[in-house]
This record gives sequence, structure tokens and C-alpha cells, in this order.
Amino acid sequence: MNSNKVLEFNGHNAAVYSVAYDNDFIYSASADHFVTRWDLKNGTQDKFAIKADNPVYSVTLSTDGKWLIMGLSNGAIHVIDIEEKKELRFIQQHTSAVFYIAENTFKKQFYTCDASGNIGVWDAESFNLLVFIPLNSGKIRRVAVSPNGDSIIVCCQDGKIRMLDTTFFNEINAFQAHEGGVNAVCFIGSKSLLSGGKDAMLRFWDIESNLMLREIPAHNYAIYDLVYLQNLNKIISCSRDKTVKIWNAENLTLETRIDRKLGGHLHSVNAICRMNDTHFATCSDDKRIIVWKIEND
Repeated sequence: MNSNKVLEFNGHNAAVYSVAYDNDFIYSASADHFVTRWDLKNGTQDKFAIKADNPVYSVTLSTDGKWLIMGLSNGAIHVIDIEEKKELRFIQQHTSAVFYIAENTFKKQFYTCDASGNIGVWDAESFNLLVFIPLNSGKIRRVAVSPNGDSIIVCCQDGKIRMLDTTFFNEINAFQAHEGGVNAVCFIGSKSLLSGGKDAMLRFWDIESNLMLREIPAHNYAIYDLVYLQNLNKIISCSRDKTVKIWNAENLTLETRIDRKLGGHLHSVNAICRMNDTHFATCSDDKRIIVWKIEND
């Protein structure tokens, strides 16, 4: 199995922290204060761009494609109407960096998490705040929504994985997962979870029993993001060690290693965006966004 570079986008003047995709465009969030849109058809920067007052750490698109939501280093959240190219909401609920934004289409909710260990729960139709949850867990890098939307998994700096229900937001499960902090998780089905940590380990969990089923030393430095490609049964990981790796989801064997020799990134790889069953995008401290295609030998 090979991964080939399809496109490379250059144009940011600082690290790129987050990427999102809407079938036509890639949106990227950067420390240069911009969210920029990139045209996949011609491989160029689009005219759509938003300048913020602070570095942008996270960006996501609503499932219906109408909204773009930005999380900033100072905790500000901007909700943008993409078609009208205007701001719908400016929110200053968080007071520290908003690292990630996730949507739960089942419960019609958005979740935001920050550097102080807080989670914001927002109504997906009005973006009004429903509940604000202080977990006192250190930085929260990621929130993952379960396949049926009934719960969320929270990646905490204290090394724990926490599960909250999405009705009353009670903690229904918690277990120690990674030394130094949990940075990324993805569901493999409804009962299994893959996690990546600051300790550079990948761990496979049965979340009903909290049993660790498998672990591997996956990278040389912290793992920053994980994506599961269900149809191919592949897992993609990226790391501060400048690499992207593709794994067999069944046994966690390494199938492809993407580094600078293959046209990969030159610095820390910060996030992965699944585009479809064979394509994904990565972004990095090297200021670039790269689109990759997975091809079987």
C-alpha cells in the first residue's frame, strides 16, 4: 500500500494547526491569524479568507456546510456564515486556547475544549451555550463523539480518557491511558477506542471493560491526531516527530510511513482531515497543507 501526494498548499506565514473539508475546499487555521480556503480543483488559494485578532487553533465546518466555526488562542469563538461571508456569532466563553471543535449530529450539539480543562456544549442551531463543564484535568486536546452520539470521549492532559453522556453530561467512565497526557482518540466501532498520547504510544481499548487490548510505540514523539478509515480498515496517525503513519486497524501493524523523503512535512504534523475513503489532508508547523491519496499496490 502506498500514499501519494496529490496536492500541496503553501501560503500561510506560520504554523497550520487545523484543517477542515467540505467536498470542494479545504479550510486551514493558522498561527498567522488567518483561516484560509484552498480550491482542490485548481490547487490554488481561494479568495475566501478570514483574519482574526489572534492565532487560530481550531476550525470545523457544520455538517450542512453552512457554518465555519473558529477557535482562537485567547478562547474566542467565531461562527461564520460561509455563503454570506459574515459573522453570525462572536463568543468569549472560554478564556484560554480552544484546541478542538466537534459536532454531534444526533444531539444537534457542538463541543469546544480548551487549555484550562473546560468543555463548552453548544446548541447546533443557535450556537447558544447549553452547559460549560470544568473538568480540572489540564489541557483538553480533543473531543470525540461516539458512533451513536450518546457519549463523548475527552482527551485530558492528566493522562485520563473520560467519557461523558450527552444528555446530562455526567462522567460515566474514566481510566488512565497515557503518561503525560492523551492527545487524540478515535472510535473503532462502538465498543473499541484507539488513543494516542504525549508518550508516543498507540493504545487499543475495550471501553466497556477499560481493558487495554494492544499497545505499540508508534512514534518518536507525541502523537497529535488519529483518523480511522472504516472502509479500508486503516488508521492514520501524525506526530511531532514530523511523520504520518498508516496502520492496519486490525493488528496495528505499520503499512506506510510518510516523511520528508516522500515529500512529507518538515516539522511537527499537527492534524489530519479525512476527506473520503482514500484521501486525507495533513497540516504542519512547516506552514503547509498536503493532500494524500491511499493506493493499494
